[in-house]
Amino acid sequence: MARFLKRDWLANSAGVVLTAATLVSLGCGERVELGRLSEGSGFTRGGAPSASPGDPTGLTWRADYETGDLAQWDREPQVAGDGIRIVSSPVRAGSFAARFTLRPGDDPLGLDGERAELLRSDFEGEGTESWWAWSTYFPADFVVEEGANKWTIFMHWVSTTDRYAGCRPPVALDVTNDGTESLRLLVRGGVPTVSATACTSPDSSAFRLGKLQRERWHDFLLHIVWSASASQGLVELWLDGNQLVMPTRRATLYSGQSVYVKQGLFRSDSNATSSVIHDELRHGSGPPRGL
Repeated sequence: MARFLKRDWLANSAGVVLTAATLVSLGCGERVELGRLSEGSGFTRGGAPSASPGDPTGLTWRADYETGDLAQWDREPQVAGDGIRIVSSPVRAGSFAARFTLRPGDDPLGLDGERAELLRSDFEGEGTESWWAWSTYFPADFVVEEGANKWTIFMHWVSTTDRYAGCRPPVALDVTNDGTESLRLLVRGGVPTVSATACTSPDSSAFRLGKLQRERWHDFLLHIVWSASASQGLVELWLDGNQLVMPTRRATLYSGQSVYVKQGLFRSDSNATSSVIHDELRHGSGPPRGL
């Protein structure tokens, strides 16, 4: 089995440290940063992924669905009807995975958008360092929402209170379509400016990870230091065994907030039926051995 690329910690930890990245300035202060795709990257090929992330060290929790149910998650699912089902195919490892399906109007909370999500109340706050590994499969029927006010999120960490109601999740993985369907890591934090119609984060970045590929497993490994300070927070990410986001200082929390994880499918209102499959979620305090 292929191993992850070795980490490349740069001396200037307070600066932007994305290697070979292109930064494009956008409205609302958001930066777009293109992740590094190395030659031979598993992400650029079809078929099976090139590597599976090992368990983070200091493993504290896993959601691999091998219990055959949703018992590994400790909060009530946010789902309409049978939108979350345990399946035996496809799976990344073991015998089971979870399929999350959205149909038009699936809004169990009566809020914005449509969702089928699982939640875990292990809150992480200022100064906490954590590692997250998981695998996601985008089947043939996966739909990417298009438009300026559309979104398609499959993994995110949300604030524990509504102090900044209306602000987007501090950290999220989504799929966007601006001519090409692409995976992204979204990072926001600091002290946002909130009005009746908008929430603007002073430190907001979108890391483009590459083109979406359906009908194959993608393995994610995300390292986060949670902080509302741009000089203290940190993100880095591996996809299919390739480090695409190098260690990068960013605010990863809104001021005074903690976060908890949500996995599934969360999108803007749609007329389409769409699904995604997740497996092998693991959380720990340190990197997988051999990284």
